[in-house]
Amino acid sequence: QEKALFELLDKVNVIASSVPGSSATKVKMRNEIRSLIHWLGSPSLFITLNPADLHSPIFCHFAGLKVDLDSSYPDLPSNFERKLLLSRNPAAAARFFHAIMRAFI
Repeated sequence: QEKALFELLDKVNVIASSVPGSSATKVKMRNEIRSLIHWLGSPSLFITLNPADLHSPIFCHFAGLKVDLDSSYPDLPSNFERKLLLSRNPAAAARFFHAIMRAFI
């Protein structure tokens, strides 16, 4: 019975590895990274970018607010108002993220 259970779990993991965000997908991606490191060696540089849209005047601009982007300290809405703006404008957040990533690359 135990052997049959492990065989079933293996089959479930094979199927689950194609479901985005599942534990099986994470294991699959981790194994791919480990094999790439084994084949190519450790990366010399690894960067994780996380643009802070909530604190960015550029995001406020993409969301339709009039913001002086030339100013070092532009007048921005309160933190709460920026959170509301962000929650109501996911497309502006996506455009902001895309613009920052394109500028970095």
